[in-house]
Parts: sequence; C-alpha cells; structure tokens
Amino acid sequence: MEKAHERGIQLRLTSGFRSPQQQEELFLAGRTKARRSVHNTGLAFDVAVVIDGKLDYNAKLYTAVGEIGRELGLVWGGERRSFPDYPHFETASAQEELKRLLGSERSAEQK
Repeated sequence: MEKAHERGIQLRLTSGFRSPQQQEELFLAGRTKARRSVHNTGLAFDVAVVIDGKLDYNAKLYTAVGEIGRELGLVWGGERRSFPDYPHFETASAQEELKRLLGSERSAEQK
C-alpha cells in the first residue's frame, strides 16, 4: 500500500483472511466462485483503488497496482486467464498451502 501511495495510487484493503464459514457464505451468496479459497490460508488479500473517496473496481486502474504486487513478489489475480480477479493478490506459496488445507480437511472428514 505504501508503494502504491508513492505512485499516487490510494488503496484500501477490502479482504484478508476468511474462515471457511465466511467463504461458504460468500459462495452461497454468489459473491465468489470458490467454496475454498487461498483467503482461507491467510496468504491472500484484496484491495480496492480509491478515487475521490469511493472504491473503484475499474479493471484499467489495476494494471499499475498489479505491477507493484509483482515487484513485491506477489501473484496478481489480474493475470488469471480463466477468471481475472484484479483486486486479488496472494503469496507464491498460497496455492500449495490451500492444497494442504484441503487435504487436512478431507482427512478429518474421513475419520
């Protein structure tokens, strides 16, 4: 957020860790396509660009934000081909951690 501010971009953190229950509620409400998410690992977050005090999700505004994230070693959701998610960032290890989390949930369900 500091790097964005240095470039004249104001951001607001809109989402970070989500419990599995929170994720399920978002899924059932149609606000996400995933029942489980890297947000469940605590290794992902979403931001919004703030213009004139209001959150703006215009995809064009996120190109510079995505560049900043990549410079910091983050994976930017705006580069996804199947479902671009411009406000989304995650660590390089987030997907592996999600797989581990899902594996531990499946193991617990089988017991």
